[in-house]
Amino acid sequence: MAHTVADQLAAALEAVELRRLELGAAAETAATTADRQQAAEAKQVGDQIRTARARARGQLSVAQDGTQNAVTELFRGGSPYAWAPWSSTVWSAEYREPISPPHLLAVGSLHMAKPEGHATFPLALPAVGRSLVVTHDAATSAQAHALAQAFVVRALAASQPGAMRVHLLDPAGFGQNLGMLSRLPEPLSTGAVRSDADAVTAELRAALDHIQQLNTRVLLGGNDTLVERWRRGTANDIPCSIVFAGGLPIGLKSDNFERLCAVARAGQRCGIAVVAVLDTSRPLAHGIKLGDLTEHGHHFHVGGDGYATWESAPPELHKYIKVTCPDPPGHAQYRFLTDVLAPAARQGANRPVRLRYFLQGEKPWAASTETKVSAVIGRRGDGSPQWLELGDTEGVPIHGLVVGPTGSGKTTLLHTLIHSLAHRHGPQELELHLLDMKAGVEFAEYAPRPGKPALPHIRTVGIEADPHFALGVLRHLVELDEQRRELFKETADRYNEPVPNLTRYREVTGQALPRVVLIADEFQLMMEGETEAQAWEALELLAKQARSQGIHLLLATQSLASLGVLRGSQVTSVFNQLHLRIALRCPPDELGRVLGRVVGRRLDNNRRGSGVLNTARGDKDHDHIFQTAILESDERADLRRHLAQRTDRRSEVRVSRGVGGVELADVAEYLRAVETPTLFVGAPVGVSPPAVGVSLSPGDGRGMLLSTRDERLAIATVCSSLLALSLEDDAGEVGVTVVDLLPEKDLPARAPLDDLIAYSGGRITHVSQERMHALPAMFEEGAGTQVVAVLGLHHSGVTAPIKPDPEHPGTSLDWLFTAAPTRGIHPIVWIDEPDRLKSLGRNAGRLQLRCIGGVDQFNAGTFLGRRPPFASPPGRLWFRDMRDGGAAVLVDPFARPSPEIVARSAPVEVEVEVSTS
Repeated sequence: MAHTVADQLAAALEAVELRRLELGAAAETAATTADRQQAAEAKQVGDQIRTARARARGQLSVAQDGTQNAVTELFRGGSPYAWAPWSSTVWSAEYREPISPPHLLAVGSLHMAKPEGHATFPLALPAVGRSLVVTHDAATSAQAHALAQAFVVRALAASQPGAMRVHLLDPAGFGQNLGMLSRLPEPLSTGAVRSDADAVTAELRAALDHIQQLNTRVLLGGNDTLVERWRRGTANDIPCSIVFAGGLPIGLKSDNFERLCAVARAGQRCGIAVVAVLDTSRPLAHGIKLGDLTEHGHHFHVGGDGYATWESAPPELHKYIKVTCPDPPGHAQYRFLTDVLAPAARQGANRPVRLRYFLQGEKPWAASTETKVSAVIGRRGDGSPQWLELGDTEGVPIHGLVVGPTGSGKTTLLHTLIHSLAHRHGPQELELHLLDMKAGVEFAEYAPRPGKPALPHIRTVGIEADPHFALGVLRHLVELDEQRRELFKETADRYNEPVPNLTRYREVTGQALPRVVLIADEFQLMMEGETEAQAWEALELLAKQARSQGIHLLLATQSLASLGVLRGSQVTSVFNQLHLRIALRCPPDELGRVLGRVVGRRLDNNRRGSGVLNTARGDKDHDHIFQTAILESDERADLRRHLAQRTDRRSEVRVSRGVGGVELADVAEYLRAVETPTLFVGAPVGVSPPAVGVSLSPGDGRGMLLSTRDERLAIATVCSSLLALSLEDDAGEVGVTVVDLLPEKDLPARAPLDDLIAYSGGRITHVSQERMHALPAMFEEGAGTQVVAVLGLHHSGVTAPIKPDPEHPGTSLDWLFTAAPTRGIHPIVWIDEPDRLKSLGRNAGRLQLRCIGGVDQFNAGTFLGRRPPFASPPGRLWFRDMRDGGAAVLVDPFARPSPEIVARSAPVEVEVEVSTS
């Protein structure tokens, strides 16, 4: 039994052992399999890691190369002064002025570790608005200052002239830490190097005050920064700044350090950056924390090995990046700054504001004049456009006054205003009358010439205009005011709605009436001589009453002192209506007269074209300092040509050149559009019509008598009137015959007649005294419209015969006065004085068209059949058509004919019979 139990136990033990062996073998097999699997997995992971590392190294290398190329291209696309090496010929070559502020500056070399070595990039730093702090060990001061100097030099050189200036602070080295920058001339620097504590304090306070003024008076907040304004061209020459402080912390007190930090913190929007160099081996004064300065910009530290670490870069990059400091700028850069950039910056300080920059973003004729006329005339101190507005709504001036002494830019302002108005408003919206009362030709370019059309807005151009012509223009505007008043009254009755002004008329009828602007330079000369009282009366009426009718005055003069003390009440009455006041470069006393208040100092910057504009009759809260925009003469001509091509409207411009006569070129376009043959004698001394003439229709007495002792005036008037007939392209052919009774020699005044005959190429019939008796036989029935001019009766002694005599030269005179006009033959007879009319026979007085000059009112009234208001001024004539019963018209006769006109017109087709004495 025991044996059996032992055997069973032994068998069980043997079974257990066998099982243990089996399990051990299974475990060993499993372990071996796991080891093999783990090894395979480990190998796979290792392979993946190596592949990922290789791919990452490749991607990093490609990214570094791409970044390097991108940075290089970025620099090369901008100003070369932002990246060119000091040894480059760029610094000695012809100056290439930058057109906008630089974005980045390359001031050193940036080395980044690569798997196979390192990559080198230009150290690209923001050019303006971001501060730079360079700290250094005791032995690397030169390298640190070289890095800072390179930044400042490139910022100056790569900016537009005048766009950057430097504040120089060196409380430790008295300028030695600034290198060549210590000798920077103005306007590149704000002055000499500030070294003592008081000077440093004053300079930093000035920088902070400048920041405050920019933030409170110039910049508008948000994304409006001074740098962006330089990019847009609206900085108005307000420079950006760099405060360069070297050799710190020696001499740096805690209060000045706080000011330096304040500049770095608040200056970014204002284009002001701090460039500071500090020695970290020296203890900082109590209360100074370096982090207060470095947190507002880039921070580099130059260690003992001469390389700089980029402390403000992300910490994980510090061990991979180092910077090589550049050499300090040398003689080539100093010469560039002093000999090239500084003069360019001085010139840039007076760089004009260009009107084309304001006009190019505005579509022509897009603005309505329903409530006002408006135009850009320049740029304000904050860089915004300066508008000039005239209208009849609340807050908009009705009339304006411009005062500017010689050389102030007053004429430039008027040119700018005229073109800006014409560009903004179409001719259906705006009508312009221009008067230049001084002895100049500033407005001559607005007169139409062959091949040079006028602005379609212009109705009147007075070149060296005189008081008589100015009075005619003022009276025209008074009549227009009355016409519009009557029109508004009729409209109110028709629509049963009140129509008090031009704006309401447009709302009710849907029809546009143009606003009318009179621009008169040296306007005080309008009120002189015998027309003074009438001119002041008309001007006062327009200033007071023409507002609602859309008629506005802009009066310009060199000085209000020239008005004198006469007519004080009328002067005050007119000036009280001139709410818009513009003073250009006026000293305080003149400025006080313009603004109507005591002014202790000049308000403008004393540059040509600078001024103050006030929209509230001088109220000091409405002063705006501005700089006049300029449009060069060729730009003005191009703009006028472009605007004239936008319309088919025929321009009817009345041009006055003083008392020198009206040139046919000024009215050629008007004459060419005449549809019936018309005899023109000149232009009215006023606005409308452009020329005075009478239709050459058959009728009793349809001929003209001209009386004046001025032979030059008479002969030139008659010859130019004959030449004007050849310009009437649409009126048909008119035959011209000249009865020449003038001496052939020793009479300079006959030159216009000789020119006319020469210009006509034999197409004018020229009859001498010997052939004069044959005039009736020369014209047969159906000969068409003919004009016969008789010149020089008083030289020849020809008079009407007492008894009929077919061979007597005077016999044809009676035929000219009686039968000829009824057959379409119209005589023009010149006599030297009215009394000579008696010697021409009893029928001479039948001629109904009369011109007279050079006599008193009584004799003129006898000749014209109605007494004129005053004697005609020298060079002018009174003209009257006695048939229509109207008043006499003061006329500027046509000036001596010019071949320029004949060359552009068809000659008169007439059978020629030439006889010589």
